Amino acid sequence: MCAEPMDTCQAKTKYTCGACGPTEYEATPTVALRNVAITRWCVDSGANRDICNERHLFNGNMTEKHIRIGEAGAGHSFTSEAEGAIPLRVRGKMLPLFERAIYADSVSENIMSVPEAVDRGYTVVFTKTGVEFHEAEKVRVPAEPILKGARTPATDYSMSPSRAHRLAL
Repeated sequence: MCAEPMDTCQAKTKYTCGACGPTEYEATPTVALRNVAITRWCVDSGANRDICNERHLFNGNMTEKHIRIGEAGAGHSFTSEAEGAIPLRVRGKMLPLFERAIYADSVSENIMSVPEAVDRGYTVVFTKTGVEFHEAEKVRVPAEPILKGARTPATDYSMSPSRAHRLAL
């Protein structure tokens, strides 16, 4: 039996819980909304889409869609089963994140795409202790950048040392 909290609402939907295997359970949309906030997401600047392996987080809001996904490094790839929106509420506000998430049960962990978050109006800051999401219009960086990169149309971020830095090496 799944250890996820159950809700007592009458509008229940069947979900497959990714946390405890193929066990199906009934939960309300409220439970799915609460679970996305406690689910672990790998925040990835190289991922151009959000990818989730937990069907119940989509709250039944998914459409069958087979997309070939390539993984960098080892050259592995897989195919998605569906695409949809995963609701996420923070501080009483619905956030526009995970609006076009890909469902793929073959991915080993949930992946949150930095480019998707940036496109939805957020600035993502990585530090020694973690990662933070801020509303982009409220972020100001007073210092001149030491290195600066670019974003390609394919949503990849890349950086090469500037001419000045190469001359100094």
